[in-house]
Amino acid sequence: MGMSIVSVVMPVYNAAEFLRSSIDSILNQSLTDLEFIIINDGSTDTSHNIISSYTDPRIKYINKQKNQGLVKCLNEAIEIANGPYIARMDADDIAYKDRLTMQVSYLQQNKHVKLVGAHVRLIDINSKPFGTWRYPTSLIDVKKEIKNRCCFAHPSVVFEKNIFNELGGYYPILVAEDYDLWVRILNKYEGINLDCILTDYRIHSTNYSSTHLLKQSLACLAIKYNIPANCEVDLPYLSKNGLSEIEIVNHVVNSFLFWIEVYRKMRDPKTSDNLLSNLKSFLNKMTNNNKANILVLKYEIKYSFFLLRFATVVRLYYQYLYLIIGQN
Repeated sequence: MGMSIVSVVMPVYNAAEFLRSSIDSILNQSLTDLEFIIINDGSTDTSHNIISSYTDPRIKYINKQKNQGLVKCLNEAIEIANGPYIARMDADDIAYKDRLTMQVSYLQQNKHVKLVGAHVRLIDINSKPFGTWRYPTSLIDVKKEIKNRCCFAHPSVVFEKNIFNELGGYYPILVAEDYDLWVRILNKYEGINLDCILTDYRIHSTNYSSTHLLKQSLACLAIKYNIPANCEVDLPYLSKNGLSEIEIVNHVVNSFLFWIEVYRKMRDPKTSDNLLSNLKSFLNKMTNNNKANILVLKYEIKYSFFLLRFATVVRLYYQYLYLIIGQN
């Protein structure tokens, strides 16, 4: 197979439930001049059988017997990619038919831009839409926003392979490897999001952002302040590097409340309640947590009212008043 204009890279780990729809969405792209690198990272479900059932010559399949982690998979796949552009794809998401056509065309026509993303529509395990994540769509706003948060959806981006190689690829960090890469790209080059939805982004209870949210939140905070994140980022590590406890607490609370709200909108009270419990456990270990606890209680009252848990609303309201009086 000769050189393609774009290489789509999709790591797979126990994704059998959604895998076929994700693969089909790439093979059915309006841009047909593509290479599709699928790397199965030691799945123990039927992912291998599903991938092997495809005979499309554009697929380049790598089957790992042992799980080696996302970053190693991505770097290995991109190393063998023959396209000048790299498109990321996740094994549980769905790319819209014109996604690659629009993004590759934009990069070809705007040579100063090296990274392009787009908005995503949120879907649940039944592919039912329940929201949208919109990202900054101007070069200036992207530069401004990246200093505060990750403003690209990882499975929605296309970037230049030579820039990726120049910057050393994905760094071997445990979480938030995408945010780290976008920061490094935007420190030297331009990036933008197209003002349209090009991917269905699937949310479910086993998303990494749900199962490892505290680690992800702390790693993003380190990256935001240019603190090396190629290690276990925890509270002592961030404090040692100059961040105050209050700053850490506020960042973690906002991260948790954001994801709790996502799962609430998805009508998944079990996951949202678990995240809320994890957040409280985190706050109980902190000393400067009074304001944060007030913020969490206000959210709990609103959330419990939404679920018609009126007895809980009354109990939480008294806790809220107690904290307010104690603060004053």
